[in-house]
Amino acid sequence: FRIDEKAEKWDLPRVAVDALGAAMLVTIILDLWRIFLGPIIPIPESRRCGQPGLAWFHAQNESV
Repeated sequence: FRIDEKAEKWDLPRVAVDALGAAMLVTIILDLWRIFLGPIIPIPESRRCGQPGLAWFHAQNESV
């Protein structure tokens, strides 16, 4: 949609919010890819995290 806009100048806060929003969207998409589909590049088993999913969520069957 940015291509069809009029030739108006953007101020710095608008540019910052737009850039941060785009970066946040890319980060969320990559994180969801990692959680549901696995890593994008193959990682040796020795370098993988032992806990699946998000690191700050504890597994239900994990003993404390």
